[in-house]
Amino acid sequence: MRFALECVKAVRKATGYDFPIFYRFSADEFTTGGVTIEDSKQFAIALEQAGVAVIDVSAGATSAYTSPGPSKEMGTYAELAGEIKQVVNIPVIAVGRINTSEVAEKILREGKADLIAIGRQLIADPDWPRKIAEGKEDDVVPCLSENKECLAKLSMGLPINCTQNDKVGFEYLELDDFPYIQRSKEA
Repeated sequence: MRFALECVKAVRKATGYDFPIFYRFSADEFTTGGVTIEDSKQFAIALEQAGVAVIDVSAGATSAYTSPGPSKEMGTYAELAGEIKQVVNIPVIAVGRINTSEVAEKILREGKADLIAIGRQLIADPDWPRKIAEGKEDDVVPCLSENKECLAKLSMGLPINCTQNDKVGFEYLELDDFPYIQRSKEA
């Protein structure tokens, strides 16, 4: 905790008290000798006392946990966020396969978190927030949580792709310039 709290103090000193500091950590590393939820509750209290404005609760010490695959339930780390939320008075963010508005709303309604972080779902469908706001959930391109093109490539230091969104990384190109479409035209 000491290193993290020293970092928070240094950031707070550099930014002043009007600047919100968000802090993300793994509340349970799911490994022998790793951080547990009980450790994290103490850490969360110390982070709040150090001036952190929001705690973003993730999990795991390896990519097998930090980005849960399709075998994990939607909202898989919301319970951890809920446990942290019980010991602090600052907003808590939940993560972990939150790919639908129903799952996000349920987590909020049950008081497990104050905010929801959406990651891989926005890679699969960057228009997810607009579609949800417009009531077009049926038009959402779902994240399959396979981690094949995003997490696997990221962990190798390669640019990410997405099995559901071929345009990832090429958003700046016009449709006619899109490499996958050109290849298919040439074939």
